[in-house]
Amino acid sequence: MNSKLIQHGLILMTSESDKIQARVNGESQEISKGLSISKFIESLDLNPLLLVVELNAVIISRERFSEIEICHGDQVELVHFVGGG
Repeated sequence: MNSKLIQHGLILMTSESDKIQARVNGESQEISKGLSISKFIESLDLNPLLLVVELNAVIISRERFSEIEICHGDQVELVHFVGGG
């Protein structure tokens, strides 16, 4: 299925191939192709300072969140820390 985006007066065609499947915290999720870990976290309105991200069983340092893209079939685990007492 194609959809149209209008940007700067131009009509751009997008297709389902602009999306990928990844497993996030054990659940299949469709996300935008080429999305970095940083942008993915931002899209979820999460604070990256309170997260640990594991990508395909490897913990990713926060410094690398903007460098690494989530790819089709990736396994992403987001562990969110909360305060309490």
